[in-house]
Amino acid sequence: MKALITSRGKTPDGKWVYGYYAVHHIADTDNHAVLQGYTESHAIFNDEDKHKSYWTDVIPDSVGHYTGKTDDSKKGKPIFSGDIVSCRSCRVDTTLGQKKLGLIEYDEESASFVIKTADRVAQLGSSSLDAAICVIGNKIDSPKLYTKIIHQ
Repeated sequence: MKALITSRGKTPDGKWVYGYYAVHHIADTDNHAVLQGYTESHAIFNDEDKHKSYWTDVIPDSVGHYTGKTDDSKKGKPIFSGDIVSCRSCRVDTTLGQKKLGLIEYDEESASFVIKTADRVAQLGSSSLDAAICVIGNKIDSPKLYTKIIHQ
């Protein structure tokens, strides 16, 4: 049985990895094994290979968590926080029927994933967002789209 992918992150060499996210605190010591403090390490645990499981260090700002939803594309791409989506016919859209860009984020106050645009916030999975959401990039790989969302 294949495990549910819960998070993704980008490695320092530019590869996306999927699995379980964790923050490690690694003890820093000097040559005499005297504790000097801790180094924080962000990693994704990948256990897709039956024969080995491993931790992969990732860039902290690249980590995205799976929303439990897929987009409206033919392939039904999983939607993660940090994804940039194109949506139409939804409350975040000020002009019904026209596409608008949004960023998927986790909102702690409502304990839910939301789509944020420059001027609106709407809960992901609400009935108003069921139509025509497509993942078109993410804030790490598509910085120009990300900037467009902020300034639209």
